[in-house]
Amino acid sequence: MELFQSKKNDELEMIHQPLEVVTPLGLIRLALDIGAGNLLDTSYICQQLQQGSYMYTWKSEQLVIEIMMAHPIIPLPLHMRVDGSCGLLIRVMNVSNDDVSLKCTAYWAEQQWITGGSSTGQYLEASTWESDTHYVSIGTEDAEALQDRSGTHNLMPIQIKDQNELTFSDINTIGMYLPSIASYKLCQFHFYIAWKKYTDDEDVDTWYAVDQQAQLILEHEECY
Repeated sequence: MELFQSKKNDELEMIHQPLEVVTPLGLIRLALDIGAGNLLDTSYICQQLQQGSYMYTWKSEQLVIEIMMAHPIIPLPLHMRVDGSCGLLIRVMNVSNDDVSLKCTAYWAEQQWITGGSSTGQYLEASTWESDTHYVSIGTEDAEALQDRSGTHNLMPIQIKDQNELTFSDINTIGMYLPSIASYKLCQFHFYIAWKKYTDDEDVDTWYAVDQQAQLILEHEECY
């Protein structure tokens, strides 16, 4: 089962590539849990796509998971810049006969930052960490954005439309909790990560860089 569809029909090579993002302040990984530990710690298939992105696939009795890790060009105003960025686009299909709840988290597996915390905005759940040398921000959609997609049946379970506690962040993690995904329903969510060298305490370039939509990653690899 392919949760992403490509406009190209080229054969893709199987490779070994860890699902992790290396930043100047440490290593960021993903966790996806339905109550039995991190499913992403189990075996997976990785393929390299045409524009250099990586597609990771997991299959279990309950879920099919596909994650695209890409490096699209981030659109920023001319006076802003980042030194590096990465987008992680996640699709999950419940292939069981029962509803499942799901928690997805981006977390620091290794870190060298000094301080950090939440820096949310409209439709944006984000956190920024910094050291004496660099900033790193991680962003995803906030609860309101997820609810809006649920209400329009845009790859988000209708059951969450009236739920409020859908996203969360703390000193080490940022993520979302979907309390109910119905049988054979597909859902989608994403994270953007951006970093740059430290300039001053008022620099917000990485924060703006992670305020992006999933479509940017899809267009980068000509997928839908």
